[in-house]
Amino acid sequence: MLNGTQLIVNLLTIIGMMVAGFGFLYSKMKGFIEKTIENMLKPVTDSIADLGSRIDKVDNSMNERLDHVDDEISKRLNKVDMQACKNFLVRCMADLERGDALGEVEKERFKEQYDYYINHDGNSYIKDKVEKYKAEGKL
Repeated sequence: MLNGTQLIVNLLTIIGMMVAGFGFLYSKMKGFIEKTIENMLKPVTDSIADLGSRIDKVDNSMNERLDHVDDEISKRLNKVDMQACKNFLVRCMADLERGDALGEVEKERFKEQYDYYINHDGNSYIKDKVEKYKAEGKL
């Protein structure tokens, strides 16, 4: 028969072996479960990556289109702006041709519009008329 000390040692040995066995089983099961989950999720993660790539392509395409639209709008606005500027300059020069004098505020505004017009490739017939009116002291 076993005495008390031997019984305790044997029980502790059995418990230690059980803990070691459970640890071994746990590590094997953990690896198996992780691989199984990874394999199950791979199609989902691949789909998400593919979706992200498709979204990037759509985003790039939309940005290109928006840039083109923005450029077109900008060109049209610049054209409208130049036409408005030209109309103002022509109206002021028509007033001068009729013999009407421009007030100081109108002269300042004329100068601003004229500078803008010339700096944005305005045409020469307005420039010739302005030079004429400057020489006459009307501007």
